[in-house]
Order: sequence, then structure tokens, then C-alpha cells
Amino acid sequence: MSETATIDMIAEDDSEPFAAVTVQVVEFEHARDGLCSGFYFAIPQAEGIDPLPGEVFIHGPFNTREEALREAGAFILEAASIRAEALTKDELLDEITREVEKA
Repeated sequence: MSETATIDMIAEDDSEPFAAVTVQVVEFEHARDGLCSGFYFAIPQAEGIDPLPGEVFIHGPFNTREEALREAGAFILEAASIRAEALTKDELLDEITREVEKA
């Protein structure tokens, strides 16, 4: 079984979603190809990895569809946080470099 689900991202201090992300949820009822039975969420691409056309990365297994969706949301937020932190560090390094070059 496979289905698409949308995860609404909601900040702790607000009830309105600030983003909506669509993920694929896949259920394997029986173990296959080295995967355990259960629910998985699929992400089309991982940071720093160039996938082949049509290739996805799956994460799991989880016991329920809802658990897979919760974990997909947590995964996406963590990835966004790491990316934002990396961008902030790059911006700070650029600013420091500019200040050093001025001196």
C-alpha cells in the first residue's frame, strides 16, 4: 500500500500552519528486499546525495501510518534546521571575512 499525505508544519506559538509538505507513505505488509514489514516514509532526495532519476530514500519501519507521518515531520524540521544553521554559519563567516579584509 502506498499513499501521499500532507504534513502541516505548525509553530508552537501559533495554530496556523507555516508550511505544508507532501510525503509518500508506504506500507510493506511482509518483509521484502531486506526491509522489515511496517510503514515507511519516502523522501525524494537527501542533502549532499545526488539520487538517480526516480530514486527515493525511505525511512522506517514505523508501527503505524500516523507514526510514520510524525517522524517524517520531525525529519523535515530537523533537516531544515540543520540547513538554516549551515547558512547562518556561512553568512557569519562571510561577514567576518569582509571585516578582516577591511582592516
